[in-house]
Amino acid sequence: MTRLALIEALLGLLLLAPARAGEARPRAAGSVVQSDQWEVRRSPHREEEFTGNVRYQAGRSRLRSDWALFSHETELWTVRGHVRLEHRMLSGDRVTAEGDAGTYSLATKKGALTAESGIEFSRAPDSGEPDRGRADRLDWEGESFMQLSGKVHVWGPRLEAWADEAQGRADGRRLDLSGGRPVLLRSGRSWQGAVKANHIAAWEPSAQSSVEGVSADGKAVGWICFEGGGP
Repeated sequence: MTRLALIEALLGLLLLAPARAGEARPRAAGSVVQSDQWEVRRSPHREEEFTGNVRYQAGRSRLRSDWALFSHETELWTVRGHVRLEHRMLSGDRVTAEGDAGTYSLATKKGALTAESGIEFSRAPDSGEPDRGRADRLDWEGESFMQLSGKVHVWGPRLEAWADEAQGRADGRRLDLSGGRPVLLRSGRSWQGAVKANHIAAWEPSAQSSVEGVSADGKAVGWICFEGGGP
C-alpha cells in the first residue's frame, strides 16, 4: 500500500458514523457504546453524556476517548481527551489516528480532529515499515475528502512531504500540498525525485485513470527520475 492509499484508508475510518448514543443498532451492525458513567439530559434538549473510558466499536472500527457527548437536536458528536480512532482494513492493515478533541456531525457528515501538540496517524501493515503522519488539525466531509492543516508532515517507506495544508480525495487517489512552499520526496519503482513549489499534486492509478504522476506549480525546483530513463 502506498502513501496515498493511507489517505484513502484514513477517510474510510473517520467517515464511519457512530451509533446514536444509548440506542442499540441491529445486531448485524455490531456497534456498541460503553463508558464508566452515562447521563441523559432531556432539557432544554435531549443529549447523552459519556464519561470515563469511553469505547465505541462497529465492525472493524473502534474509537476511544475520555469523554463524549451526543446532542439529539443538532445530531452532533463531541469527543475529548486521548481520542484514538482505529480501523482494521480487509487487507489486514491497521490504520490509527490520535488527538485531543474531535467532532462529527451526522447531519452534515463533517468532522474534525485536533490536538495541542499535533494529531498523529499511521498505517501499519501485517509486515513492513508503517506510514506515519502529523498535523495540527484534520477535517473531513462526506466520503471522499480530507484536509490536514498546520505543520503537516507525512513520511513512510516511499514518500515524505511537508506543507501547511494537504488535501486528499479517496476517489481520485490524489494528494495536494500547498502553503509554506511544500516539499515532496518520492522513492518508488516507477519514479523517484524531490520537488519544492507553491503547490504540489501527486496521484496514483485509479479506476478512472491508469496514469501515475506528480505536478508542481509556482517557482518549482527539484528533480525527477523515471524508471528506465534519466531525470
